[in-house]
Amino acid sequence: MQFPLSKFLGAGANAGEGAFTEQVTAVNVAKECLLAALKADPKAAHIWANLANAYYMTGDHRSSGKCLEKVLMAHC
Repeated sequence: MQFPLSKFLGAGANAGEGAFTEQVTAVNVAKECLLAALKADPKAAHIWANLANAYYMTGDHRSSGKCLEKVLMAHC
């Protein structure tokens, strides 16, 4: 039994290379916005959590982990 690739990778998985480029651009823009938001409120745990997700999506697991540490520190 074969399943379509989009079933495992999510909606738009078969959209082509252009969609991937747009997703990478969107994640990079999100990271820039989240970093700017952290300058205004460096203790905002929800911003750190979203930034961790953005780093994770780009494969930067080290930075993602550091952001998650900030989430924990914000709740102390």
